[in-house]
Order: sequence, then structure tokens, then C-alpha cells
Amino acid sequence: MPRLSISVDPKLGTYSLSVGNVSWYTSPGSPTLCVHGKEMKTTLNTTQDVSGNDKQFGAWEGIEASFAGDGGVEVVYTFKSYTSGQNSVVVGTASYPNGLDTTGCGPNTALSTRFPEFLTGTPEKTKSLLTMTWCGVTLSKNAVSRGLGGLSVISGLDCGPVVSMEEETGLTVIWSTLDYHKIMPQSNMNGTYAMGISAAIPSIPKGFNHSIIFSLATGE
Repeated sequence: MPRLSISVDPKLGTYSLSVGNVSWYTSPGSPTLCVHGKEMKTTLNTTQDVSGNDKQFGAWEGIEASFAGDGGVEVVYTFKSYTSGQNSVVVGTASYPNGLDTTGCGPNTALSTRFPEFLTGTPEKTKSLLTMTWCGVTLSKNAVSRGLGGLSVISGLDCGPVVSMEEETGLTVIWSTLDYHKIMPQSNMNGTYAMGISAAIPSIPKGFNHSIIFSLATGE
């Protein structure tokens, strides 16, 4: 079984999700956050290798990337690859050490943060995968497309996971909120597809974090 992994570019801060040696999805760059009603682009501070052990999935190795913006804004992304089993699970966590003022950032279906966020037009694999998701009422209103860019999201806070399948092999990647499901809408606009914290929430407290789980299945 190929290995599921997420790598971070130590210069640009972009992160890429790969199955084996093939990149399926890549982020647009350092994260953009909504702070006090305005979009703020962050820049990469540092990256470092990290490791640990958690109760859910056991021992892990990974990478941590820290980004900074004006006025003490900071966001930290940690990607954990689990060393037990068949390397089929990765967890990404976004942390906000200083919190965020997200007043005036939009309605409950808009995003104040964007994690994970993937380009819909590159790499080439992104455009060929059979992809689906749903929002609102479970599986009664779903969106299906070839390629992430064609995935129309039905507005709502109760959004399901995103499922991507390689037609030739049946290899399937699913990514979903691991916590805080009810406050994480999805967005597909301006060439990127993202999950994130609902913009209607006026502030993110210091030390808050949320996680996304990525899982690989063989299709057998």
C-alpha cells in the first residue's frame, strides 16, 4: 500500500498531500486569515521536525510550520504522520497561540481561516480525481465532480468530508474535521478549496486549535 504523507516547503510554507510519490493536492502558500474584517496574508517564520505520541493513533513523526502576520497574529500548522500500521493516516492541526479577532469577517457560511486549503488547478492529479462532498442534510444534498475545482459546495455549517478517488486504482483519500465539526464550513472560490472556522464567530481564543484527519484507503 502506498504511503500517505504531507510535506511542507521550508522556504515557501506551501504544504502538499501525496500518495506514494505522487502529489494529489498542494496549498497556495502561506495562510491568509480574516482579522477584524480584513484579509491578512501571513509569512513563514520557521519549520521544524517534531514527534510525539497521542491516545488516538499512537506514535507519530511530523513537521511544524509557524506563520506570522501584523499585530502579533500567529498560526502554527502541525502535520503528524503515524508510524504504526500502514502509514494510512495523517492529522493536520492549526493552532492560534495569540487568538484572532474575527469580528466583521462575514456570515456563518464564510471562512475566517482556511485550513486545509488546496489549489483546484494544480498539480495535474487534482483535476482528474473523482471527488465528492456534502453539506446541510447528510447525503441528501451532495456535490460530485471530476476534479476539486468542479465541486460545488452547498452552503451550510454541517459539511461532510471530502472524498477523492483515483479511478484507475481505486486509491481513495478522505479528509474530514476531527473536531469542531459544527463550526467548519467549506468554500470553493478563487482557485482554492478550503475548510475553515465560520466567519460569524467573532473571535478565536488564545491557544485554540482544531484538527483535520486525512485517511487513505486502497479501494479493495
